[in-house]
Amino acid sequence: MNDWILGLGDPGATLETAGGKGLNLVRLTRAGFAVPAGVVITTDAYRRFVAEHGLEEAIRAALAAADLDDPASAETASAAIRVAFRQAEIPAELADRIDTAYAQLAAGLGVDEVPVAVRSSATAEDLPDLSFAGQQDTFLDVRGPQRVRSAVRECWSSLWTARAIVYRRRNGVPDDAAAVAVVVQALVPAEVSGVLFTANPLTGHRGQMVMDATFGLGEALVSGQVEPDHVVADAATGRVLSRATGSKGGRPEQALDDAQVAALVALGRRIEAEYAAPQDIEWAWQ
Repeated sequence: MNDWILGLGDPGATLETAGGKGLNLVRLTRAGFAVPAGVVITTDAYRRFVAEHGLEEAIRAALAAADLDDPASAETASAAIRVAFRQAEIPAELADRIDTAYAQLAAGLGVDEVPVAVRSSATAEDLPDLSFAGQQDTFLDVRGPQRVRSAVRECWSSLWTARAIVYRRRNGVPDDAAAVAVVVQALVPAEVSGVLFTANPLTGHRGQMVMDATFGLGEALVSGQVEPDHVVADAATGRVLSRATGSKGGRPEQALDDAQVAALVALGRRIEAEYAAPQDIEWAWQ
């Protein structure tokens, strides 16, 4: 669409423009996997917003005044930066592009207003040797252009959570090299959702896949708010090897039956083949 907005099928997406999450969604879309419709608001948009309001100086000042070995001081620096972001308006031309992208997403699905997930996609996340999982923000069931823009700005500011700042410092990622894209995707009204690991994350066993599953949207699982079901399955056949039933917010029945487990294992094999390496995959069953 332009250098601020990319479709999920755009061949021009890169890690630098779309971030780790965005780039993976583009890759899976182009490979034919069932990825919910959406767009990536690129790192160029983030940089345009920051430059418009001179936020680089606010960031530098807050970090210079902080002792990042002290958690309280890191939190104070983060809070100051995020307040500065919230007080800044998205430039009119960029706001119009975001509104247009949201309207086109809704129109493509045949509705006037579509609930979306708005998710941060940093340039240093989803990398083989670093994990920024959970360090930036995600917003679910966001409706209407004004709320989408507000969620996008919160995702931009979440590049500067205390946890992310400290993690970058400890891993030698320069602050001035950090940037964040934002994925805006149609929200899947999930009956069941979860995470699939194509190799057992506890043992490294490549012949086993592991699923954590809960009812409804998966954000509560990812953020540790619910105890999920835990299923271990044979990676070749999809046969269930073991199950542990989680509380799932008071619903004791299993979230996945054997046929669903087998289908997820088959999907995991396809995605693992696409990347030629074990993967962890967020999924939703509608």
